[in-house]
Amino acid sequence: MPARPLSALLLAGLLGLAASTNQAQADALPSWPAFAGNAQAQLHFDRGRHLAWTQDRAGAIAAFRAARQADPGCALCFWGEAWALGSNLTEPMTIADNEAALDALAQAARLAPGVGRRAVDLVAALATRHSADPLASQPVLDRAYARAMLDLSERYPENEIAVLAAAALIALQDGSLMPEDDARIATDAAAILDAVLGITACPERIDDMAARREAPNPSHAGALRLIRHEIEAGHLPERRAGL
Repeated sequence: MPARPLSALLLAGLLGLAASTNQAQADALPSWPAFAGNAQAQLHFDRGRHLAWTQDRAGAIAAFRAARQADPGCALCFWGEAWALGSNLTEPMTIADNEAALDALAQAARLAPGVGRRAVDLVAALATRHSADPLASQPVLDRAYARAMLDLSERYPENEIAVLAAAALIALQDGSLMPEDDARIATDAAAILDAVLGITACPERIDDMAARREAPNPSHAGALRLIRHEIEAGHLPERRAGL
């Protein structure tokens, strides 16, 4: 399916959809296989990721915990809990969050080899974001995680992994960067998200990405939320001007 041109009308629609996304919409979004042992665990897992993308951090953590309680052998359910415990667009990760994430990652790492290479790689990538060393630099860890997720998005052409990579990039915009670095990150993240959503803002960058990925998902809650955040934060001024 060819990418659609980005217009002011479409962009306004994207912003409106992101703003109005509620739980019913989130639950209706496509499932992402956790290779759980039962349907209940998969249901909780999908609920957790959609709650996380719509910035309900506490709800997402609870849903992922319900998933791994429903299937204690589900590696990606533990991975999801650790992922949700990290910082998001509105809430930072605390020391207690990091400790809980490390515990969940330990379980995920133990179980992942029984699931397959994709699970092992997802767990290993997320592990780069966390450290038990209290002196570890979180910005350094975040950069390592962003690199790892970008590598995974090349290896596994799935929309969900692409959005995870874009989110990892956006997390680097912590207020300490030069404006030109913020702009570069925003451009790179937007190209990834545009490919997922099936829109064209930077045709010279999106075409190859779109050709290598699964079919676009114009309703992906995470992609919509991240694009909206970047526009509202002023990191994509050319799109704000089009409204």
